[in-house]
Amino acid sequence: MDGENLKNNLTINVGNGKIVIGENVIPYISNNHIFITVRKEKGPCVDQSCQIITKVNIQKLDKIPDDAIRVEKNGISLFLNREVANSIDRGRENVLLKKTLAGKIGIRGFTYIGEDSQSFSDHHSNLS
Repeated sequence: MDGENLKNNLTINVGNGKIVIGENVIPYISNNHIFITVRKEKGPCVDQSCQIITKVNIQKLDKIPDDAIRVEKNGISLFLNREVANSIDRGRENVLLKKTLAGKIGIRGFTYIGEDSQSFSDHHSNLS
């Protein structure tokens, strides 16, 4: 994971995948409700058809949506929408949350995998 020092990072299992939280992000996450979603934006248009671009979105919210999936370890919680949880699980991904040079939380290693008929909660009842 980009040569990150994983010694002091926190790893939370999300089905068959993992979210690794960098040690410099843990204090921020422990004091806030962090909600990770995907959003779809209109991309480049060719011949009157537009490509849809899917981007990950990290937000600090006061109130977490009722359908959010909570993943937790050692008292540190993250909240994911179903699309993010499904993508991490099905892609068996190791997603890294760390601070960017601008001091914001960035995400690396996330690949969006489209929806199918089974949802994340149909496969997994224990997420961490």
